Amino acid sequence: MPASQQSLAGVRYEVYPKAVDLAKRLGTVVSGTGQEANAAPEQLKWNADNQRWAIDRGAADIALRLAGALAEVWYRIGSFREGSYWLANVLEMPEASARTFERAWVLNGAGWLALCQGEHARGEALNRESLAIGRTLNDSLLVSRELINMGVGAHQHGDDDTARVFFEEALAIARGSSDPMGEAMALRNLSSLAVDVGDFGAVELPGGQALALGRKLRSDWMQAGALTQLGLAAFGLGRVAGAREILEESVTAARASGDRNFISSSLDALGNVLLAHGDQQRAGALLRESLQLRYDVGDWPHIPTSVESLARAYASSGQPEKAVRLLATAADLRAALQRPQTARERAMAELWLPALRHRLGEKGFEAAWDAGRSVPVEQVVADTLLPNDDGRPPTIAVRSRALRATNWLTAREREVAVLVARGCSNREIAEELVIAPRTAETHVGNIFTKLDLRSRAELAAWAVEHGLPGSA
Repeated sequence: MPASQQSLAGVRYEVYPKAVDLAKRLGTVVSGTGQEANAAPEQLKWNADNQRWAIDRGAADIALRLAGALAEVWYRIGSFREGSYWLANVLEMPEASARTFERAWVLNGAGWLALCQGEHARGEALNRESLAIGRTLNDSLLVSRELINMGVGAHQHGDDDTARVFFEEALAIARGSSDPMGEAMALRNLSSLAVDVGDFGAVELPGGQALALGRKLRSDWMQAGALTQLGLAAFGLGRVAGAREILEESVTAARASGDRNFISSSLDALGNVLLAHGDQQRAGALLRESLQLRYDVGDWPHIPTSVESLARAYASSGQPEKAVRLLATAADLRAALQRPQTARERAMAELWLPALRHRLGEKGFEAAWDAGRSVPVEQVVADTLLPNDDGRPPTIAVRSRALRATNWLTAREREVAVLVARGCSNREIAEELVIAPRTAETHVGNIFTKLDLRSRAELAAWAVEHGLPGSA
């Protein structure tokens, strides 16, 4: 038996063959057609106990391999908070502090998930540590992926020149190391940057190359991402019919990938083009779905964009006051997230914002704006998905993140939730379930993260509200 396999031989649930097989297939998860991403929830469920076992035993080698293999899966299925929780736990292990490829890869995943949630400072720190390790190891894969992360972080904060430098270096490294997926990722981000700065004529070359690589790699999500940028560029150049055709294809590819991040982006893009076509009903449905997806996965950097898109939909349908209220909500969100509008978004606002001011008058506009200040996103999501005027329910059901997260509780976590509702301490839970007290503590912490709760009292109330057997 190889030494690496011997070190993993004692892991319960046959973690070694399953986790390492998953790690080997990580490239398929990244570049596949979507079947791997759709199967990811089951992979995460059976790996939860393995991850806990590795952390409890201080088995850093196993914990790092599992976390590194699953970081991409947490992103693809939109489970940002849960992934961040587990990656942080692994990185904090004293035994996992060595500056190895495995640690750097986990840092890469943790940094990316932090950026996805709008946590720029934390994401930058994690990404810089990973990049430093990658450069020390002279590992082209690590360095190129981290440069892409750093570029995205810079772009989120409006530093487009720095973002371009990062993306171009990542592209050069990927091409020099025969890394087609890294090349496609850098090209797609360069095309996205060109769209956002309003340089639509510069999108076709990198976007077309990213699309060609995505098709060669049979990666639905890469094709969706490239098509979205190409469609937005066509729209920016005034080719509305062509943009609609491209973005319809983008939505199809995104749905096939099962990646909710790319689904929401393509829906938002197509919805805005449909507004220009005058198809307000379908546009509104797509834009609502996009907002719901972004809210569900916690994609805070892009939620303001979705709220602004919905504002345009309301303005187009003759509801200027509601449009202005949403714009104010989005502006507050952007300020809190330090997420400025892109040049393209500013240009779009300048086209139709004066019409809203004219229609409402200055006093009416200011009153609507004040009414939209500091409105919680939860309320925006609920308000935009209320039943239709004829009483029919909306296409997308309104459910809180906590309710959606119940699907992620394992059988063991549901048992723990019931015992917490009964008032049991972690030690009492451990005795009842015949597990270590530290494992019980880990279960409780993981439940808090999944359900976005802060205390045992909140968890007890949640368990009773959702009818967990034995919790009342």
